Amino acid sequence: LADEQGQARLVSELKTRVIEITMDAHSNHVLQRAIAVMRPGAVRFVLDELLQHSAGVCDLAKHRYGCRVLERIIEHFPPQDIADLVSSLLANARSLLGHPFGNFIMQHILEHGEKAQQRHLVATICRTSEDLLWVAKHQHACGVLDKALSYCPIEDQQCLARKALDISGLLPEMALQKGGFMATLRLFTVISDDPELLAKAKRQLTERSQEILSSKHGRPIIARICPELLEGQLVTPLPRTARLQRGRASLGVGRVFACDARGFDPGGRT
Repeated sequence: LADEQGQARLVSELKTRVIEITMDAHSNHVLQRAIAVMRPGAVRFVLDELLQHSAGVCDLAKHRYGCRVLERIIEHFPPQDIADLVSSLLANARSLLGHPFGNFIMQHILEHGEKAQQRHLVATICRTSEDLLWVAKHQHACGVLDKALSYCPIEDQQCLARKALDISGLLPEMALQKGGFMATLRLFTVISDDPELLAKAKRQLTERSQEILSSKHGRPIIARICPELLEGQLVTPLPRTARLQRGRASLGVGRVFACDARGFDPGGRT
């Protein structure tokens, strides 16, 4: 491994070419690694050049490789250094929530952002009942809802869960979505200590149980949450990612390297 001076000499070759490198299928990995292992001050030029991108940071967030570099920035830079970057991304939250790549940036802000940034994004998600229903039913945006129910302050998680349960049909629709498995299970975790909300949620699933049971993605949810509805029926296996998570958890392994929709691990492993 190069020492700090050697690293600095190497990354100096990247200056003025950050956008080009970010959007390249191969060299973006070099940029990601530099951000991950070097001091933020040593790679500050990367952030500066990204912010100066002529098409804006939202364009990078929607790029197959650009989103990876932005994720590393959000993970490793101090919050005060990326406040302008995050503000620009949050200003375009609606267009990013449902984007195949942009939604991962929104998830990263919820996972690594400050409380005010988390709350800003949650406010966008549930600005109206229609907005929250759209997020819950959307294949990509539903993953953002899962992160909101996982990383926001507990009181915000509970408030979001209540709002979701107050919207007629939202929970069953989420259970039917390809990307809704983890978000649905997470919602039940959030309300697990509230018997009234828990009964309300189970009742909503039960009312549309036949429709959910007939779906590829909904049936495993019923198996986990309302197994009594499956008596005498063949249970569909859990989705592959969920099986991996459950299996590794039983072995005491904390991290699951599962590929996301972009074909690489959302935590940075490619």
